[in-house]
Amino acid sequence: MLIGLLSCVSPSGDPGPDAARDSVESRGDSSGSYLGLQTAGGPRNPHRRTWLDVEVGSQQACGHNPDRSLTCWGDGNNTPVSGVEDVVEFGVGSLVTCVTHAEGVPWCYYANVSQGPLSVTGATGLVVDWSVGCWSDSDQGAGCEYYYLPPSGDLGLEDVPSGEYVAIDVDSYGACGALEGGGLECWGDLELADAERPEGVFTAVAVGDFHACALTDTGAIECWGGTGDAAEDLLLEPPEGEFIDLDMQGRHTACAVRVDGTPMCWGPANESGTNDPPQHIRLKSVNVGDSVCGVTVSDEITCWGYPYSGVVDVPE
Repeated sequence: MLIGLLSCVSPSGDPGPDAARDSVESRGDSSGSYLGLQTAGGPRNPHRRTWLDVEVGSQQACGHNPDRSLTCWGDGNNTPVSGVEDVVEFGVGSLVTCVTHAEGVPWCYYANVSQGPLSVTGATGLVVDWSVGCWSDSDQGAGCEYYYLPPSGDLGLEDVPSGEYVAIDVDSYGACGALEGGGLECWGDLELADAERPEGVFTAVAVGDFHACALTDTGAIECWGGTGDAAEDLLLEPPEGEFIDLDMQGRHTACAVRVDGTPMCWGPANESGTNDPPQHIRLKSVNVGDSVCGVTVSDEITCWGYPYSGVVDVPE
């Protein structure tokens, strides 16, 4: 999750070159205003449930409660994760959910029955997809580890290029990371590992099956990769503007949050509705799976997209 940006105005009335650097946590006054806008529903409703974060996988999602426990919902296999306490970070994949506790050991829950730790300690920047967990920093540096080897065999995801990473993201076939000081690396069994990548300094990265996007240090989005399919390669055409967060999944949907909290999604048209976010909400962060969920500026979770898995039915 990224620190948000607050637009500032120079004495001339135009945004200054160093504008938009205050936290998205700034919410204005008790009237519910946020960055000059009225948040959805006005002031925070004290009777509505609030959250710290949300992660979406395949037909399931988990929310991080203020007491640092997890609550999960949907038709997926995350039942044993609900109620897990003292969670610092967590990631939700198709088959595996991993959580990092205060002592820094990621513990993974697989297919409703089996559980065990990753071998790394002190991990931060934890991300999970399918059956692999990656981290951008730990006592041993960045890395990826299979919780169990997929049927397709070793995809090379554990072979992380050397370097110091500020962010990593992983998909079913490969991973990419943003390096400290600038640059991007990709690895695994995906064409992104060989694709030409944009240059610059990046603060976040999002990886799909054949496409990836990264957030620059100025808040712009740059994407690379592709399949040659005109519809699928719409993922390479992000909206212009300044953003504070982004995510991507598979080959259909990428979403980002503008500096004013407006969600934007792009990619090929699909029947799930994941590319059609509600425009009356203002978000701090967004996470893409089979459905899309985000944490609003009033710390509530809102979800949209595929209606049959139960992910859009956020617990109250």
